[in-house]
Amino acid sequence: MLKILIIGGTAEAAIIAKELAKRGVSVIISYAGRTVDIEPPIKSYRIGGFGGATGMCDFMKKEEITHLLDASHPFSKTITINSLVATKMANVNYVCFEREKWGKEKEDSWRFVSDINKAVKLIEDDDSVFVTIGNKEIRYLNRRPKPFYLIRMITDPTDKIKLENYEIIFDKGPFELESEMNILKKYSINKLITKNSGSPAVFGKIQAARTMGVEVIMIERPALPTRKIFTDVEEVYQFFSSIA
Repeated sequence: MLKILIIGGTAEAAIIAKELAKRGVSVIISYAGRTVDIEPPIKSYRIGGFGGATGMCDFMKKEEITHLLDASHPFSKTITINSLVATKMANVNYVCFEREKWGKEKEDSWRFVSDINKAVKLIEDDDSVFVTIGNKEIRYLNRRPKPFYLIRMITDPTDKIKLENYEIIFDKGPFELESEMNILKKYSINKLITKNSGSPAVFGKIQAARTMGVEVIMIERPALPTRKIFTDVEEVYQFFSSIA
């Protein structure tokens, strides 16, 4: 019998879990322990790490999982690697849902980098920088302490901030274009550091930067093994309907 473990962490993961359960499919959705403000979309859910690939394998065997749907954040490289390894160990089918990347348009001023460390190297001392990369990698900004940084995150940073001039905004999307433009104006932002998550909920900052001519330092997604990827939730429903 079809039974799916969904690795959550994105809005789409919750949408997919709710719809599949509505269609009578047996689904468990899993959230990382650091996820905040969790509102599980279905009754069958778990919160917390598995203990690596081995722990995930054991869980899937115990629950008699037939398919794992990796709908984690596009930058959650460790989770995806563990999911790939665990599914092989447990002889479980792996599929992935991943949002499309944001695309650069002709009026955009983007510079692509592979990680936050390289992004920081593109910052000048007289810049005013809007940083929206989450709370786990803020320590890299300490290597360039003189610019002004406006840092937006959901929870407290995991490391000590050693910057000369900064402000933190604690907030969670969705963010509209108008509010994002107001932020860029208020703080005289000339550079935006962000990750290419592809999320429509936070696309407003990309639109605002485009409209106001703000340079975007775009951190690209990590390289991962070739795997079966869906980029549309309807494709996910069709796939599981075909094997239910």
